[in-house]
Amino acid sequence: MQALARHGLLSRDPRWAQGAWPAIRSGAEWLAQAGEGAPLPTETSREAARALLGVSRLGELLRKPDMDGFGAKARQLDPEAAWGAMLVSRIEDPVTAATASLVRLRMALVQERGRELWLLSGLDASWLAARFISAEDLPTEFGPVSLQLRCLAKALQVTVTLSPDRPPESVAICGPTMGGNKPVTAGADGRALSLDDQGAVRLPATSGRHRVTFNYS
Repeated sequence: MQALARHGLLSRDPRWAQGAWPAIRSGAEWLAQAGEGAPLPTETSREAARALLGVSRLGELLRKPDMDGFGAKARQLDPEAAWGAMLVSRIEDPVTAATASLVRLRMALVQERGRELWLLSGLDASWLAARFISAEDLPTEFGPVSLQLRCLAKALQVTVTLSPDRPPESVAICGPTMGGNKPVTAGADGRALSLDDQGAVRLPATSGRHRVTFNYS
């Protein structure tokens, strides 16, 4: 299952993925039943969770409905599982491994989740040691996105420039951990924003530049 999901994510060949999807989904549905009897060993749960996250992501790219169930089951099996880890695990070919690493890097910055655009959801806190990070014209399914991150004493400024070809339903920006602390408040363009339980805020999916500030204690 991991191999099929991995190939679909890396090859970006929609004809192959569409043809293989019935088998992939069938296998994922069987895998989602894992652990309902006796608990699975930790490593088995982790591998199953990674496979389900990979299938969920592939389904989103193919515009398949009802992918949330696979993601929920993956988090139940292993709350810390990451589909990006599935992409780089056990890959011996250096070209494939490098491609997988680039995909994982991209997903740290931008992710398409159905009709939502998520930014910085996989950003590692160690990146913020650079104090300033800039990424220009990152391609997404909705159009190019540019990001600038500037670290202050107890705040992180994130400047997002959107140029959507077809706007997403919403844009979510995740406030990363900084200095071991999660953001406590956030604001954008002079107004307060609500942080959800993932430490993310929502922005309107309109063209132009938006500046979000995450504040830390």
